[in-house]
Amino acid sequence: MRRWFRFLLLTPIVVLSACGSSSSRSVPTATSHVAPRPGASACPADVAAGVSRLGRGHVSIHPFVAPDGAHGCRLEIPDGPVVTVTVDGAPQPYTRLERQIVETGQVFGTHRVTPAPIHVDRLGLDASWFPGLQEVLTANSRALVSVGVTWSGQPVSRRRATAVSVARRLVADL
Repeated sequence: MRRWFRFLLLTPIVVLSACGSSSSRSVPTATSHVAPRPGASACPADVAAGVSRLGRGHVSIHPFVAPDGAHGCRLEIPDGPVVTVTVDGAPQPYTRLERQIVETGQVFGTHRVTPAPIHVDRLGLDASWFPGLQEVLTANSRALVSVGVTWSGQPVSRRRATAVSVARRLVADL
């Protein structure tokens, strides 16, 4: 009886510990991203030029790659806005955009913790302004585009208009 109990206890442990360890090759994960189009950039020259008109001085461009693999850049102007752009070329951008809009708009409980997304007309396949994040999220058939604007001393309406303007140029370029 004791031997049978040991067998039943140790067999699943041995079998499960051997699962998935047969190879050391790297397998691409779901977070592997590709650029939306060859030569496409999160900071095209016309976007930087458009942002430069919003402040005084030279635009500092800081490209980056987000932890999830999305390409992005941060545009900074002295005495002007800081615009953060992310272009995510992962599959199904429209589906991911709609899921984000729906999930952010949900209310659990009696009061809303974060403001609901506000629809933006005629931008990409669909677009929304997320007041809690101060960013516009939109998509075309190739990429999910996020444009956030930080601009102290400016009203939300101006930050939103700046984000929408930058997003329009990006969606057209991708």
